[in-house]
Amino acid sequence: MSITRILSKDLRSFQRFPVQTFRGATDLRMIGWFSSVSDLAHPEISTMAIEMTFTVLLNLAAMTAVSLVSGKEVCYPVVGCFNNDAPFNNADHALPSNPLELGTKFHLYTWEKTEVPTSLVYTQPVSITKSNFRSDRPTKVIIHGLNNSERSQWIIDMRRAFLKQGDYNVIVVHWHKGARLSSYPEASANVRMVATQIKVLLKLLQRIAGLQLEDVHLIGHSLGAHVSGYAGTLLGDKIGRITGLDPAEPNFQHIPFVIRLDPADAQFVDVIHTDGRDFANTVGFGLAQQSGHIDFYVNGGANQKGCEDGFKGLIGGIIKSLRGQTDISLLSSAGKGLACSHGRAHAIFIESINSNCRFKSFPCEDYETFLRGECYGCSSSGCSEAGFHADDHPTAKGKHYLMTYAKGPFCGEAYYNLVIKMKPGQSRLKGNIYLELRNKTGSRSRKISLMGRSMVELGHKDILMPIVLDKSLQELGRDDLLLELTYKEVADMSNWWGLSRHVLYIEAVKLKEVATGQSLASRKQMRGLSVHVENVFTLKRQIPKGSISG
Repeated sequence: MSITRILSKDLRSFQRFPVQTFRGATDLRMIGWFSSVSDLAHPEISTMAIEMTFTVLLNLAAMTAVSLVSGKEVCYPVVGCFNNDAPFNNADHALPSNPLELGTKFHLYTWEKTEVPTSLVYTQPVSITKSNFRSDRPTKVIIHGLNNSERSQWIIDMRRAFLKQGDYNVIVVHWHKGARLSSYPEASANVRMVATQIKVLLKLLQRIAGLQLEDVHLIGHSLGAHVSGYAGTLLGDKIGRITGLDPAEPNFQHIPFVIRLDPADAQFVDVIHTDGRDFANTVGFGLAQQSGHIDFYVNGGANQKGCEDGFKGLIGGIIKSLRGQTDISLLSSAGKGLACSHGRAHAIFIESINSNCRFKSFPCEDYETFLRGECYGCSSSGCSEAGFHADDHPTAKGKHYLMTYAKGPFCGEAYYNLVIKMKPGQSRLKGNIYLELRNKTGSRSRKISLMGRSMVELGHKDILMPIVLDKSLQELGRDDLLLELTYKEVADMSNWWGLSRHVLYIEAVKLKEVATGQSLASRKQMRGLSVHVENVFTLKRQIPKGSISG
């Protein structure tokens, strides 16, 4: 479909959105944003890419549309009645879909049937008696969110990881028809319907198969997190555990607890935040509000390392698809790019199930304090671990922060405090700095991006930050360590043809391991090499014996 046809078909719908709402929902200011597309100067952004981008933006704008009225009620057999009066008016007064149209499916996976599921039907008790469900197994219930399904790769990876880890009843909830991006208010309203269906199924399992609710663990991503929460409310807060994976923000921010995930929904509620940017201004899909007994803010909980922000990610996903660099559809690739940080929550949880590396977290008042390195001592409530093992630390409460790698595997074993002292007068540069440690035998840590993204502005201010590496000083050895800093400059208009010769000046580098207190430092002045754009230069400093202190 041409861009002209898209405009002629959908421009009428713009008229029902207040201007400030439309701009807020998409972070566009339309003409200004499309001008920024040309600023990318990428030859592979074709008309097709622009058309797909525009289509996705229309769907995002529709997430804020208001067209229904209050005072309505719908009733269905088994699940009961639903109205849209307060506090159930959070979905722009939309009402849940008819269960027959919604078509929710519950598929059971066990050690006996790891890939061929058994269907559990909440209106048919015989489906329980004929299944492989066993009450002596803990039960894991996986609930997807917006625009996902049981065929989403992360759902497949999670159910397989659980069955590799232990003997569980793994139930996958499939409600794709009711979770479409094109109708977000209805998807938000369907949270209550799917939660009610889960309640009915679990009560049926309790009555027929002897299920104990304290053995149930609900894991929900995005809207699925709120499905989990409302199901917990309906079951009288008797569920053993709920894990919210970046709970959805739109229609669920600053609303009564009864509608969204909150600590009262289960005996233990843990939440992983990865995309808590404000939706109205920067299209962050996740909820930054504390929603559990313990809330894990990964890399601050807003922007994830290795993810481009918002529409840059959208464009990147479209380009990858057009280049043939991904085996998923163009629309899926675009959505994955747009919601990269949002999806990091389930990636971290899946990795945590069977990894020997633990996602250690630290209680802290806020991310800025954490970045200053002031929160590495575990308080009286204790440190914790984000993901599968969070319930191993039941006394840990409140806000917790942790760092990860930009690419999987995301977990790092050892935390360090890093100080890079810049020379006064250092000019502003755009690029990134990478760090790596290695010893004389060739053992090395993974190289990490200090800034987390492909381009940041560097200046004369010192860099002070916590980092996480996959190797400790003890593993690398105390002698003859090499600290390697690599700076990669990124092209900008001031140095498009490489005519300028930029220099990065570093006076000193200090790295201190949090767990042991050991530190290594290089105090001699180090001068960076001047390079052309897109070249790389490296600062290598041999750490002399005796400069590592305990």
